[in-house]
Amino acid sequence: MKLSYQSKIFLSALFFLLASGCLIVFLIMPAADNIRNIEQKTADQTAQVEKDYAEGQSLKKVADNLKIIEPRLGELEKALIKKDKVSDFASSLEETALKNGVTLEDTTLGAETPFSDYYFKIPLTLRSNGNFKSQIDFLIGLESLGYYINFKTLELTTAAPGQVPSSGVGKILTMRVLADTYWQN
Repeated sequence: MKLSYQSKIFLSALFFLLASGCLIVFLIMPAADNIRNIEQKTADQTAQVEKDYAEGQSLKKVADNLKIIEPRLGELEKALIKKDKVSDFASSLEETALKNGVTLEDTTLGAETPFSDYYFKIPLTLRSNGNFKSQIDFLIGLESLGYYINFKTLELTTAAPGQVPSSGVGKILTMRVLADTYWQN
């Protein structure tokens, strides 16, 4: 069977289109899907690497800060009151009041508020009587005890009439202090 020239061209074009279609369907489309999958995996891995890098930088910064803090950790440990040294702390308060000419009327420790396994905070209420200078000296003495005491409230009021300061100088003031003390087990 002899085909005409036009039929041959038509069949050649049809065969070319059919071969091109098969090539697109069986080779190019799966390769394009693979390329998209590889691009997505690359983008995911890039995001993960950037996240890991940021975490690494954060950890490095924490480690650097820890190197700065570690040598001073002993100072913090000294400033925290040991749980088994409550009587020593109370004695320190009383001695400081006596040394500064202040009468310590009330010393109350509140309930513990833990903020880690080893450390906790206890509110402290102090009420004392003395003249203004003695009260200020008492506060300075508390600060110099070396304990970490965070003063929250300080109230000074005039005491009841007829009270005479132990120093014999000035008007008697009643001072009420609310503070947080920091302790360790």
